[in-house]
Amino acid sequence: MQQSISFDRLPIEVAQIGEQVNRIESMVLQLVKPSAQPKPQSFYIDGAVSHFKMRGIPISKSKLQKLTASRTIPFKRFNGRVVFDAGELDVWIKENATTVVDNSPALRLAASANRKMKGA
Repeated sequence: MQQSISFDRLPIEVAQIGEQVNRIESMVLQLVKPSAQPKPQSFYIDGAVSHFKMRGIPISKSKLQKLTASRTIPFKRFNGRVVFDAGELDVWIKENATTVVDNSPALRLAASANRKMKGA
């Protein structure tokens, strides 16, 4: 049933409609949470440095440039710029990661003794 609205009540009615719209908007946002921004799948050198750091691998920009110049690390060129692919970097990291050796005094002494025995 539709009511007639007087000109004097018009601002009040508009404000109530605005409040209703705000409530509906908040309910919709609770139901449909906005998805997080997708992470870039490729990036330039600064992004690649950040990608390494996020994976716990401290690397400098100059070291990454040297790896690129020696073609040790996977990259592509686009419009004259070096572009790294996140998936290719992750594979490269896994393939080139080394295991940390326990450097306890007992193991160092044993390694030293082995070297001396081989040299004798």
